[in-house]
Amino acid sequence: MAPNFDMQIETDTDSAVISLLGDLDFHTARRLREKLLELHSEGVNKVVLDMAALEFIDSSGLSVLVAGLKRLKNSDGNLTLRAVPEQTRRVLEVSGLSRVLSIA
Repeated sequence: MAPNFDMQIETDTDSAVISLLGDLDFHTARRLREKLLELHSEGVNKVVLDMAALEFIDSSGLSVLVAGLKRLKNSDGNLTLRAVPEQTRRVLEVSGLSRVLSIA
C-alpha cells in the first residue's frame, strides 16, 4: 500500500510554507526531513508547516519537527506550525512539544 502523504511547497528568498497532506509517520517522515534539509541548504531559515490537511502524526513525524526546529534555530531561523488539527494539537501537548514548537 502506498503511503498516504504529500507536500505542497511555496518558497520565497529565505522562507517556505510547506502544506502537509495525509499521514506523517515512520513511512513518510523521511520525505519531510529531506525537504527541510534541502530548503535549509538553499538558504531558507523560516519554515511554516501548514497542517490543515494532516490526518495523522506519530513519533517519527514529531522527531522530524524537533530536528527541523533545532536546525533552523541554529541559523537564526524558526519553524512554525499553523492550522494544527485538534488531534495533532493533543499529541503535541501530551508530548510536551507544544511548549517547544511555535504554533500559530
